[in-house]
Amino acid sequence: MSDRAAELAEFHAAEVQPRRLSMRDMAGGTALDSVGAKSTVFLDEKTGATSPASLSSFDDNEPTEEERATLRFVADKLPWATFLVAVIELCERFTYYGVSGPFQNYIQHSYNDPSGLPGALGLGQVAATGLTDFFLFWCYLTPIGGAIVSDQFLGKYNTIIYRGNKQKIRVETNGERVIVDPGVTVQRIYMIFYLCINIGGLSSIATTEMEKNTGFWSAFLLCLLMFCVGIAVLVGGKKYYVVRPPRGGVILNAFRACWVGLVNKGNMDAAKPSYQEEHGRKHKTPWSDLFIDELKRGLVACKVFVFFPVYWLVYGQMLTNLVSQAGSMELHGIPNDIMQNIDGLTIIIFIPIMDRLVYPGLRKIGIPFRPITRITMGFVFGKSCYQRNPASSFRANMNLAALSMAYAAITQHLIYAAGPCYDAPLACPAADETTPNQVHVAVQTPAYFLIALSEIFASISGLEYAFTKAPPSMKSFVMSIFLFQTALGSALGIALAPTATDPKQVWMYTGIGIATIITAALFWFLFKHYNATEVSMNQLDENGQVAVKAHDINARGAVVVGEGDHHVRADDHGSSTHAAASRALDKKSGVATGADHV
Repeated sequence: MSDRAAELAEFHAAEVQPRRLSMRDMAGGTALDSVGAKSTVFLDEKTGATSPASLSSFDDNEPTEEERATLRFVADKLPWATFLVAVIELCERFTYYGVSGPFQNYIQHSYNDPSGLPGALGLGQVAATGLTDFFLFWCYLTPIGGAIVSDQFLGKYNTIIYRGNKQKIRVETNGERVIVDPGVTVQRIYMIFYLCINIGGLSSIATTEMEKNTGFWSAFLLCLLMFCVGIAVLVGGKKYYVVRPPRGGVILNAFRACWVGLVNKGNMDAAKPSYQEEHGRKHKTPWSDLFIDELKRGLVACKVFVFFPVYWLVYGQMLTNLVSQAGSMELHGIPNDIMQNIDGLTIIIFIPIMDRLVYPGLRKIGIPFRPITRITMGFVFGKSCYQRNPASSFRANMNLAALSMAYAAITQHLIYAAGPCYDAPLACPAADETTPNQVHVAVQTPAYFLIALSEIFASISGLEYAFTKAPPSMKSFVMSIFLFQTALGSALGIALAPTATDPKQVWMYTGIGIATIITAALFWFLFKHYNATEVSMNQLDENGQVAVKAHDINARGAVVVGEGDHHVRADDHGSSTHAAASRALDKKSGVATGADHV
């Protein structure tokens, strides 16, 4: 489910290495990281010192342009330690969805409601929709503040991510030569973790049954106990991770730099220390010029997310108005809020199919299926004609997210067309507030199914895009921006909550569907050209455009790592084109940890 990414964002926003002396990366190599064909940094396992080393042996294993055009792209293997994080995510998402699943009933209906539906507050559908959307809004607004507090004052646990950034040739057991691609590996990571958190999200099956049969207290207690399990796993696994101390908030500095750029008529270069020195230093700039260059790159990546709030608005209907819609239908003994779990079950079934069959099959026939195409597919789905570059040939005629809203509008029309209360479900004398309109609740199923398919394309690919396109020092910032789009989608839901009344709900669903179609068209028109530069953008870090800490840059523009000086070449504007890897050496363990802050 899309908003199951709140904690997942924290997972992907930080950079981590397992606490091991041998610095074998997830690709199986021994290099800490590669930052271009000319320079890298290796760890001396005896002394704990870093030193430059030749990449000739690694370069020999890199694919040529001809091989990139003909060989199949595959994902790298992941360490089992990665799944410790998955257990924590599963527990957190179990709690989140177990709690939020019963919210609509809890707020909308009263205790011992005449309709027979469970409830507590009795505030009605409009209030329930608005308050539930506010809950979602708050959940995706607070990670920004939490990241600042954690980063600036408390420190945080690092988590495991895939650190490979170079393609390499691998010979399979059947003799086939394939290209191990970091982009494909990151795609698999997100698919696996999205699968895990959706398994946790099925908790609402239990909590909705418990609210119906034993009461809300038992449902909320179960979530509390599961959250305690997650905390226990987190604390118990502490020894396996590098604990990063507070080192100043990159997000807070990013907002400060953006403010400086804003007051200078949008000129972000005005936030550079060199610019301030040259123009009289009107603002404090506790960062480097490189930080501003990376911030600008991160802001460019954020443009892709501008259209996501409309998508999250569609997703939010599953947790609010579709729950209320089910309450006006014939339930045949099942809770009205259990239907939302069709979304999670669909994702659990289809993620392995997409990851193991569909995506590899497309790559095998020469269709790379880039993230922009996949995100658009979350909006848009239909007959498509592909060439090797999907950006030049994508054509679609259906909108999955919009289609789910169109189907919801059709379902609402069927409800209004059925007795006994027609366009006033449960509100006419014939129903006596207990008899729903005569439409089976199973009719809702395709709406949840379509939302789930759209998530696999749009939500997972959006997370992947946020991670891969952000420069190393900006991953937390860019991921926070991506999450904030979910909050904005919930804000749109709050604004539309007054329209969630009978007999206007057909038009409410129709309007959301039309807005999504327009959004999808604009998204594809504005960003389809990014497909052509997908590989090159993913290789920016490989070419040396990586984050370094401010105190690692000396007056000559050289990057200082440990005791060595690894010079970088700068252009006329002082920007780095070949930089050494930025690494902070753990003095006790000899582990070099990725620095994502300047």
